[in-house]
Amino acid sequence: MIIFACLKKEFDDYVSRGIISNKVYDAYKEKMGKKTKLNQIKAWANSLPFMKYILKDLPDNVGIAIEFNISLTSKRVDFVVSGYNNNKEPVMLIFELKQWEKVFDVKGENAIIKTKISNKEKRLLHPSYQVLGYQQLLNNYNKFVEDN
Repeated sequence: MIIFACLKKEFDDYVSRGIISNKVYDAYKEKMGKKTKLNQIKAWANSLPFMKYILKDLPDNVGIAIEFNISLTSKRVDFVVSGYNNNKEPVMLIFELKQWEKVFDVKGENAIIKTKISNKEKRLLHPSYQVLGYQQLLNNYNKFVEDN
């Protein structure tokens, strides 16, 4: 299930008007039938405007999906961009957004970083490995659907 979806042109407008977190929150309440925590709303308000800048060179008609829940799992992709490349092949970009202020490399451990969350030091999986896991899960799921 996708909590919120629009075209990049609409996304840019919502960010410019300062209402993107409201739009996502309203869609969340409607689709999930419940409210979410204030920290989640703040995360949307803080992160999503940066995505407008990151995507500035993409066409206005690419698709944007926010909070994409992967079927039959508890996995949720923060931000997805979908469209077609120059060869008219479908493309999907997956982003994992974080609210971390500082991140530190953990020497000798692949895919692990260190950060502080609520003044506690935590060792976590690097977000790019989260995205890789999402990508593999989606590919396998789609392959199963196509084959069966």
